[in-house]
Amino acid sequence: MKKNIKIIAILLSLTFILTACHIRGEDSNALKISVFNGGYGIKWVSEEAKAYEAKTGTSVNIVDYYGEAGKTAMDSELQSKTSKTDIFFTLTHYLNFVRSGKINIGQQSYDCLLSDLSDVYESASDNNVKIKDKMLDSYQEYFNYNGKYYAMPWSIGAQGLLYHKDVFSEFNFKVPNTTEELLKLADDIKTANVTNKKWAVSEKEQKTIYPFCFSLNDEYWSYLFPVWFAQYEGSEKWADYWNCIGSDGEQYSETFTTAYPGILETLKVYEKLLDYSKKYNNPASYAANNSFTQSQFIFLEKESAMMVNGDWINMEMSGNYSEDEWDVAYMKVPVISSIIKQCTSVSDDAELSAVIAAIDSGSSALSGTGYDVTQEDFDKIYDARNMVPANGHLQDALVPSYSSKIDKAKDFLKFLYSDEGIRIYTNNTSGNGLPVKFDYLNDSGVKNSVGSFVRSEYEYISGKSFTFDYNQKNSVFSVGSLDFVTGENGDYIRKLAAQSATDYPRFKLGDTSYSGADAVYYSSVKYLRDNWTSKYLASVGK
Repeated sequence: MKKNIKIIAILLSLTFILTACHIRGEDSNALKISVFNGGYGIKWVSEEAKAYEAKTGTSVNIVDYYGEAGKTAMDSELQSKTSKTDIFFTLTHYLNFVRSGKINIGQQSYDCLLSDLSDVYESASDNNVKIKDKMLDSYQEYFNYNGKYYAMPWSIGAQGLLYHKDVFSEFNFKVPNTTEELLKLADDIKTANVTNKKWAVSEKEQKTIYPFCFSLNDEYWSYLFPVWFAQYEGSEKWADYWNCIGSDGEQYSETFTTAYPGILETLKVYEKLLDYSKKYNNPASYAANNSFTQSQFIFLEKESAMMVNGDWINMEMSGNYSEDEWDVAYMKVPVISSIIKQCTSVSDDAELSAVIAAIDSGSSALSGTGYDVTQEDFDKIYDARNMVPANGHLQDALVPSYSSKIDKAKDFLKFLYSDEGIRIYTNNTSGNGLPVKFDYLNDSGVKNSVGSFVRSEYEYISGKSFTFDYNQKNSVFSVGSLDFVTGENGDYIRKLAAQSATDYPRFKLGDTSYSGADAVYYSSVKYLRDNWTSKYLASVGK
């Protein structure tokens, strides 16, 4: 591992994460594309443009934007109503531009800032399959707004818990099925006090392998919140949450504020994982100057066995590591152990783990080695085991309603979602794919791009439902800014990871004092109740 060279390379790459944009081509008659240049790079869109031009004769100009300031600049450009961009590949909440309502530009009136892309979704792609049917179900459903489509996803964005397969193999660590097993694994790794000596190129580079690492300043731990929450509640109640259904069955009832104990149960998992006294997380995680990119580097240097991350890590680190330098894979997200509170026939965590093992093996038997459960409990655990967190729903392709080349823009999106376009995308993102039903593992046109890490991603997401962390369709969330946790302890990862007792979350309600996860939860409940009418109901016109 050539650490010094890699650190320099990473830091140099960070200097470009600014507001900067670069323009490629200046043909005023060309299709103009603005693209966010982040974890997936922009080579994919450049190659799509070349192939599209060769196919149609339409030239394409590309402008790329970097960083948070770049995202803001793209939103502002779209809202300016004067942009010459015909397609934005951005990261945003697209429905904000739909809900903004009618706009007028000169003598022309438009229903909203975005073009209706429903005809793109309905168009026949390869083998006469409509694009909407080609898209993964969770994504198609998410982008369906009152029967219309105003945006298209341009990445899967699968998130999860990554681990070093070779580290686990070397020290006989077992991939956990449940969160209690995850905590036991963290204890085992700490107790073993192992190092990365086998993989370090010098004695100086030998470091202790901690269970986890993250960046306190730009953390990824929270990516697992929606999946643990959804696991505990189950798919039906998870859907109810996004519709703001209270415990009385009524929408927007104040009983909503305490109707979902899965929030508290998830916080309790974080309370244990982030407990500073346990030293589960690499000490560098807490450094003031530690970025998520540097945390990824720490992980890839095997200074932690696991890290919460996403599929973009493959592309981001491909310039610094070769495929044979890291043996990283997704593990299935451990099922939240407290789900047994929702089960009548599962006696303990060992039995829960046995059921999960049976599910993973493809069994549907209600009894087997180490377990004997009801159909209802088996179905609940099966549901929980088949949930995957992702953020591809926020990576949207948008066409301004006032573009002068809407037909060409739509045609480009159709090409992107063709088998040819999918192959181009995958071959230029280190094997990452679009959220479509496509045989990435066996297709001859992409298999050379799909390395072991990406292969693990496709196996991880195959047949799963995605637990997105946001719902733009309900104004309580998109306008009222309702979140899983809010109020004075809303920054719950930082709070629960506090290094000093004075910074640890505490909250008093009446005569009852709370700390840790309880403090975060009950302060959030109080904030919701105090603001339910004036803020949250007001956001939906109630």
